[in-house]
Amino acid sequence: MNITKFIKRVTSILDTDISKKNNEKKRIKSLLKKLRLKRKDIEKLLIPNITKKEKKILKEELEMINIHIKKGENILKKLKMEA
Repeated sequence: MNITKFIKRVTSILDTDISKKNNEKKRIKSLLKKLRLKRKDIEKLLIPNITKKEKKILKEELEMINIHIKKGENILKKLKMEA
């Protein structure tokens, strides 16, 4: 996945806007930080007394966020190697 596609997908998931003035590393670091915060929020919502349907939806969203975090970390590693 190329960097611009990753940034577009994650910003749409997070409903946020990342300044285009920042370089790619800073934008990805910022997105990863926001993804990790969202992951913590979802993990807090996964309490035992929610319905199975709600739990399933939250787990799917959590899985998607974890995948994006891994992709972002891989892209960040590649960028650091190039520098």
